[in-house]
Amino acid sequence: MEHIKTVIPWVIIIAVIAAIIIAVVVIKRRVTRAVRSFSNELLGTSDLIGGLTKANEEMSRTPRSVQSMTSVYLPQIIRDFPEFDYELYETKAKSFLLSYFDAIENKDPALLKEEYSPAIQNVVKSVIGELDSLGESQVYDNIIIHDIQISRYNKSGDAATVVFGMSVEKYDYRLSGSNTVKGSSTNLRQSVYNVSLVFGQNAEKFGDGDALMMNCPNCGAPLSSAMSRVCEYCGSPVAEIKNTRAWCFDAVTEQSNSKRGY
Repeated sequence: MEHIKTVIPWVIIIAVIAAIIIAVVVIKRRVTRAVRSFSNELLGTSDLIGGLTKANEEMSRTPRSVQSMTSVYLPQIIRDFPEFDYELYETKAKSFLLSYFDAIENKDPALLKEEYSPAIQNVVKSVIGELDSLGESQVYDNIIIHDIQISRYNKSGDAATVVFGMSVEKYDYRLSGSNTVKGSSTNLRQSVYNVSLVFGQNAEKFGDGDALMMNCPNCGAPLSSAMSRVCEYCGSPVAEIKNTRAWCFDAVTEQSNSKRGY
């Protein structure tokens, strides 16, 4: 009798352990079936990890859409600036963005193309300085511009801004020596870039491929305004520059899940 009393607790313990094991196995099987079912419905494969990898690859090859407000804003732009050539500036915007990437990758602001502001040149120089300080280089490969649209337009007085939104595909990564330190050299990156084209009365004058700031003819110092009559550095008289009006590219910003300044 004593023997039976001793055995019964162990039997109960073993039964409980067996029940727990069975329950775990059943739950695991149900979870596995549920995951496979979910993966099949969502990703088209029973392998969740493989499905997520496949989905990520498909996303990396799917161009991002851009906000298309061209049909809304272009008539307003033409009304305000009858001479505005949309097809010309669309082409210039693409060329400018590609040259922006080229200038950063090759660490040479002189590679910037089209009409651009000194602010853009300073941004490129700043990015190059940052890369040099880190001992890194930026790489942009296989760049494709899938779409370009006017996304915003604003006019205030004599000044106006047209923002082109561009859907861009590329390999985008940074290197330190021969090692990739940020981004991926094997996965494509899809993003949207906004390129701002500005216009204004008494704007600085821009030349082809170079930002020509107004300078004092005596000492060469930059003038703060086209309306300047006297150089604030050397005091020499300066002929007033009137009605200098020009379109130029003034800013580049990226829209992405991990937004960066360049």
